[in-house]
Amino acid sequence: MSTTPQEKRLLALGQAVRDSRLQANWTQDYLAGQSGVSKATLRRLESGQSIQLANWLRILEALGLDTDAALSPATGPDPLAEIARARGAARTKRQRASGQPKSLGGGEGAAPWPWGEDR
Repeated sequence: MSTTPQEKRLLALGQAVRDSRLQANWTQDYLAGQSGVSKATLRRLESGQSIQLANWLRILEALGLDTDAALSPATGPDPLAEIARARGAARTKRQRASGQPKSLGGGEGAAPWPWGEDR
């Protein structure tokens, strides 16, 4: 049996409400009373079934969740942020001098580096 995108979204919303309720350490009875909806309505929402929008908003408000954010369409990642993240990951860690100078002239006994005086 195939699940539609709407059914998946309803289930995710119901699980988010359930997680918020449990994080607040509230029972279904308590949240139903605080929001003014029946316990059966809350059970339907948490199980991913459809409920009236007004009841859903009452539940979100009782939990102290942002109803405007809940009604906004879900957005994907910001393309510019993804590019910046990829560039940051591709960069190597900046190297710093160790304080021990390296010989640039070829080692012990090598001729000093010419600075253009010989021209």
